[in-house]
Amino acid sequence: MTDRYDRRPILLASYIIFAVIAWPVFALLIAATNLWVVGAVYLVFMFFTGWAQVPTWPLATELFPASVRYSGIAIGYNLGVIIGGITPLVAAALVAGTGSRTSPVYWILAVALIGVITVARLPKTASKPLPA
Repeated sequence: MTDRYDRRPILLASYIIFAVIAWPVFALLIAATNLWVVGAVYLVFMFFTGWAQVPTWPLATELFPASVRYSGIAIGYNLGVIIGGITPLVAAALVAGTGSRTSPVYWILAVALIGVITVARLPKTASKPLPA
């Protein structure tokens, strides 16, 4: 699908969906007393995670010239690992600071907003030939 259409709208849609479903997902996870509900909520959230990840790598390939493509993607990937690695600490600090178990939603909303702003500013790269 990302080969036929521009990758940016798919990424924008996935980040917006994350922002919209974050609060209900956390509310369901907190209220859930059944493991099946937790599993179903997790599957829905992971579906949209995959939806966001699929266009990411082809888009990253299109953003960098061949001479620095590997380095550019590696730097972006490792920054993502660092930010993803501190996410549990941020979530724990938010819960401790606010007393609300749904407060990690604020982190998700902030990251989704950063994603929307970043993707909206990217150049259109669909259907452009790439040098090897």
